[in-house]
Amino acid sequence: MNLVDFHEASHHRSAIPIAVGAFKTSIPLDVLSQHQGASVSPEEFPAIIVQGHRTWGGKSATIEPNGWNNSRYFPVPTIIQAASAVYRDHNVAELACSRAGSENLETTQKAVTTSVRDARLRNIKKLLVITGVPGAGKTLAGLNAVQLVAKELDLGVDHASFLSGNGPLVAVIQEALKRSIGPHRKDRARSVRSRVREVHRFVEHSYENSQPPADRMIVFDEAQRAWTAVKNMKKFGRNVSEPAMVLEIMGRHKGWAVVVALVGGGQEIHGGEAGLAAWGDAIAKHPEWEVITSPEAVLGGPSVAGSRLFREGDPGMARIEQDPSLHLAISKRSYETDVTAAWVNAVLDGRADEANLLAAKGLPIHLTREIEVARSWLLSQAKGNRRAGLVASSGAARLRADGVETPTFNFLKTIDYVKWFLEPVGDHRSSNQLEVALSEFEMQGLEVDVAGVLWGGDLIFPEGHVVARSLRGRKWCVVDGVSDPQASADDPRTRIQNKYRVLLTRF
Repeated sequence: MNLVDFHEASHHRSAIPIAVGAFKTSIPLDVLSQHQGASVSPEEFPAIIVQGHRTWGGKSATIEPNGWNNSRYFPVPTIIQAASAVYRDHNVAELACSRAGSENLETTQKAVTTSVRDARLRNIKKLLVITGVPGAGKTLAGLNAVQLVAKELDLGVDHASFLSGNGPLVAVIQEALKRSIGPHRKDRARSVRSRVREVHRFVEHSYENSQPPADRMIVFDEAQRAWTAVKNMKKFGRNVSEPAMVLEIMGRHKGWAVVVALVGGGQEIHGGEAGLAAWGDAIAKHPEWEVITSPEAVLGGPSVAGSRLFREGDPGMARIEQDPSLHLAISKRSYETDVTAAWVNAVLDGRADEANLLAAKGLPIHLTREIEVARSWLLSQAKGNRRAGLVASSGAARLRADGVETPTFNFLKTIDYVKWFLEPVGDHRSSNQLEVALSEFEMQGLEVDVAGVLWGGDLIFPEGHVVARSLRGRKWCVVDGVSDPQASADDPRTRIQNKYRVLLTRF
């Protein structure tokens, strides 16, 4: 499977696993499933090669041996594996970043480091807005930027940080990094905690202090999920949005400072999340910041689900620089295709015909009404180090009837989601047990290799219409709202659609 997925010359070819040895009983080739493989004796080996070639060999061109042997290999790491490698001082260019042969993260990484150098040389403040389709590697780019900038510019440990409002993401990455470092390196474990932090705590502690923070550079992951002024008022009694607070805090530095905002689309799943336009509003109030953004954030492309950095008629748009290298266009999770974001948007908008056409381009999507069939298929795909898992909307309140515990009930308070992501096959706490479905709140920013999305009754499509619902008592009640790309997450219908946008991009 790794050859077909990640080896450039083997991409889209047929691969048949055959074990050759002195077996008591041979397993014949299953002509209906090439992945099933076979076990044969040395004497039977030539015949089975001929049989396999007759069955599947005519689908692609003849393999040229030298070219095949020397072809490039690009394994795709999960964010957990990649983060661990980055903090072992591996550059992102040394990691697999995409499907074989596709453009990788290095272009974006170079643009970030070049901008940081320029800010330091000119003693100015810069805001970089990086966009990307779900799973494109924005988080990995941010983690790597923190590591590289701290090392290249000889900043102290505390002078570049990766910040996220996603508590589960921070907890899982911190634990994964500590495990990769080892139990006897307490000094490096503290370094991990200082470089990967929860953004709301950073803002809360730094805003009250009139002094500039230790960090000269921060990376704000899922920056479109920053809090609105209304939510900040409720939480901390401050009538100012989180984007404006971040620019004010980092603007206290005499000399240079850099904020890198990593932005996805349609990922706002909590009330009070401001959306991309809140950063445009903050920029208008802080003209001292030089802004470089991807064109997607200005135009409102599919990777940001139609949202825009600037509202219509905003004069701030005229003074920013657009850089295409700040957009990550290809999903690293769904490595076989670059149409994942467009497909998800079509599904959630109820555009079934368009979704079918996009799926036919190679999306590894399968549909079943039987949960045991889904479990069996997921386990068959989770070979080697691959991780399978069940995911479900927090509003999918009736999946318990199908024998699956979901986040709707208090049951999940006893589940350690860090272990769900990190423990190996055979551990009852592991995702591979396929017993507990995590919700959009635990899954956001993280992924499994193969995911079973358990569709609930909170988003249905009667006669092609999109209907969002919530379970109140014994009845499903329709949730009113307008699907507006610029609507904040305070629109309840938008939030329900966004739940599934997160879940449909976790693999």
